[in-house]
Order: sequence, then structure tokens, then C-alpha cells
Amino acid sequence: MMKVSVLVPVYGVEKYIEQCVESLFVQTYTNLEYIFVDDCSPDRSIDILKTCIERHPNRQAQVRIIHNEHNCGIGIVRQKGIDAATGEYITFVDSDDFIPPTAIQSLVAKAESGNFDIIEGAYRKIGCKHEKNVLPQHVSSKKRLRMLLCHKGNGFIWAKLFRRSLFTDNSIGFSDQISFSEDYSVLPCLLFKGRRTWTDDVVYNYRCNNFESYTHRINLKSILSGARANVVVNRYFIKHDKRRYYRNAINLGMLTVYRDAHRHRIPLSLFSEIDKILNYHSKNPIDKLFFRMFHSPTLSFSIPDKLFSVYRKFYIYSRF
Repeated sequence: MMKVSVLVPVYGVEKYIEQCVESLFVQTYTNLEYIFVDDCSPDRSIDILKTCIERHPNRQAQVRIIHNEHNCGIGIVRQKGIDAATGEYITFVDSDDFIPPTAIQSLVAKAESGNFDIIEGAYRKIGCKHEKNVLPQHVSSKKRLRMLLCHKGNGFIWAKLFRRSLFTDNSIGFSDQISFSEDYSVLPCLLFKGRRTWTDDVVYNYRCNNFESYTHRINLKSILSGARANVVVNRYFIKHDKRRYYRNAINLGMLTVYRDAHRHRIPLSLFSEIDKILNYHSKNPIDKLFFRMFHSPTLSFSIPDKLFSVYRKFYIYSRF
């Protein structure tokens, strides 16, 4: 039975962490280690975590708590979890979310069915107006990667199982410069290197209504972090994608940063800060046109926004 490391960042989640930890400790799969990384949480999160551990003496030997000396951000926290892990596979669970009892069992069974490196599962959106299950994309690995590079589809690091050596053997890891979109900075690189499959079993419950989470803090700082994530991916693919098969998808991903900046009302006067990070250049005349439109002070944003959505969709689905 292969060992799985469950990596959990902890920061400001006293309202949710008990449900998260309880869901981890009642997993039907038993060969686990739990690594909680405390990013100097300012509330009672760690006290609640320790109380949960005391209630499950059969799990105590499987638990490690790493305490950061100062607040480092989600990228470093996730990397510390990977560095401390000893399992053949790892999975990420955010401490304001929780997982079904059979989640890890389902993912491991799929991994063992074909010696896969990456297993994507379905997840359930909870706490929002329309709760629903979201299935993984039933597409080829190449199309899945193109979608991800264009910022389409599930780009979260959770609801997945990864072979740990996929990180360590390929120099793939989280950066201390990226505290938002940290998932994007590693997931395309992992998909490029690993053998992927999926299961439609729900393996994760994603809480949509925690407005204190990283994913709800969209501002200039988070947009710039997202731009840095795109740069990390671009550099990785320049080095490893020798045929430049994914070049257009990466360009579209960078343009999506500008589109998102518009959508979150970042002033056009601050786009120069995004320009400095991305240093965007494309030989494609259509890409150049969208770059100019996203920077235009006179053009209504709704026009390039709609046109870009159509263009990106056409690119993704017009190829195998």
C-alpha cells in the first residue's frame, strides 16, 4: 500500500479547520502522513488543530506540524509541505475546505490502475448560491494542458493526487515570489511532464464563501503575482518544450492577465507594472491586436473581452 502525504497550509481558518481536519482523519485509506504548515496563523487555528489530533490517537503518529517563524505566504507554505513529505504521492488540501471519507482511496485506486503520475478528481462547490459538482475535463492531456495554459478549466492544485517525484525529479516547485496563482506556476509544468488520468468521484469540497481566502483577494498585488506565475511557466516551457508546441497557449495565458486586470478594475495607468513583469512579445498579429486593445484608454473593455473569449475558445477547441 503506497504512502500518501496530505499537505495542509494553515492560516486564519479557525472557523473551518475542525471540519477540514476531521475529514482528513476519517479517511478510509490508512497509509497516510499529515503535514500541517502553520504560516503564523493569528487566530486559534493551531489550538483547534491540536484538539482534533487529541481526539484521534490512532492518527497522532502520522501528524507533523511545521511552524513558520514569520508569515511567508502560500507559495512557500506549499513548498515546505513538499520538502517535508515522505509519501510516494502527495495531495493538497486547503484548511478551509474538506474532503469526503473515500477521497484518497478513490485517487489512489485510479493511480494504481495505470501507474499514473497525476490523478484529477471531481470537486463540489459549496457555500455558494448554486452548489454543484465540477467534473475534471474528459480530454486528452495535450488539450487539457492547452486549456490550462490559457487559464481555462480547473487550475487548482487541490482535488488531485501527484507522484512526489514529479516535483523533485523535474525541479518543479513553488516560488516565494508568488502568493497568488501559485497553482498556475506549477500545474502546467507537472502536466507537461507527467502521465495524467481522472476520476469522476467527488474527492474535494471547495468552500466558495470564504472571502478571507487567497482566491478572493483580487487586487493589483494578486494580479502581479499572477503575472509572475505566467513568467515562471513561460521560462519552463522555453527550456523544455523544444518544439514550441504550446507557445500560442502561453501567449494567450499572458494576455489573460491583462484581461483579468481589466475585469478587476485595475487602473490602466498601473498596467505598466504588469508590462515590466510579463515583458510580453508575440509575433502573432492577432495577439498583438489584443495587447493593444487591452491597453487602449478609449476602447470599451467589453469589446476586447468578448472577442478575446471567442478567440481563445477557438484556439483551444480547434486542435486535437
